[in-house]
Amino acid sequence: MGNRILTFIEDPETNSNTPLTPPWFNVIISVKVTTDDLTSPVVGDTVTFSIIVVTGTLIKPMLVTFGSPITAKTDTNGKAWILFTRPSTGSDDTVVRAQIPGTTNGDAARIVYWTDVTP
Repeated sequence: MGNRILTFIEDPETNSNTPLTPPWFNVIISVKVTTDDLTSPVVGDTVTFSIIVVTGTLIKPMLVTFGSPITAKTDTNGKAWILFTRPSTGSDDTVVRAQIPGTTNGDAARIVYWTDVTP
């Protein structure tokens, strides 16, 4: 019971067939946190984002904070977001995890696919 991560998206969306390619280096990673009713947004909840496989950088918007893990607070719509910056060389994928405290449904992960190969 408790709050839960309703959505966990990346913009632009990546997959193994359409990885993040030059000249793009950043993906917006966002979550929406709701109560158990799945419609009421949770305001001011702390979401912890971390990289759990491979490499990359997480950047907190509007601040000069780099590294992993990093936290962001949900806004009035229950959304929290950060930027993922892919490494400048190589091709791989990175698993980004989002967690909210004190809940059994507050953990989610996404894979960001990236490459330095221009299509």
